[in-house]
Amino acid sequence: MAGRAILIKSVISVIPLYYMSIFCIPKGVVCKITTMQSRFLWGGSIDNRKIDILAWEIVVKEKDRGGLSAGTILAKTRALLFKWIWN
Repeated sequence: MAGRAILIKSVISVIPLYYMSIFCIPKGVVCKITTMQSRFLWGGSIDNRKIDILAWEIVVKEKDRGGLSAGTILAKTRALLFKWIWN
């Protein structure tokens, strides 16, 4: 479980990072990526669907708030787009 949480934080949520830094990612894509992350965390595969132990809203919270600090794709997209405004 810990290994899968690390893979979600370091690989699955970082793959669309370049696209997210330039364009606003569609909500359908955000939903699909979130579904893939959830299925991988609980089932070990993107294709398998198993019962979730925790709600995804709890998983994406910071560790000090009781989550796994996975972060949301939508928050990362907004942060990267605001970087362009800042510059």
